[in-house]
Amino acid sequence: VEEPHRRTGIATSLLKATASVASERNYKLITVQTFIENADANAFYPAIGAKLDRTNVYYFNDTAIKAL
Repeated sequence: VEEPHRRTGIATSLLKATASVASERNYKLITVQTFIENADANAFYPAIGAKLDRTNVYYFNDTAIKAL
């Protein structure tokens, strides 16, 4: 989400929609990669349930997908 539109719920809505499709298809993992300098994204994903896999790659396991 571009800077002027952050903190408006867009990213959360997009992830909820993605999680819904992932659940319907029985996917067990969603991965998201961020730029290392994107502090907002690097704070956002863990705050909504993602776990840091390696530097700037976050994943949502099936429990986190269902929670979204």
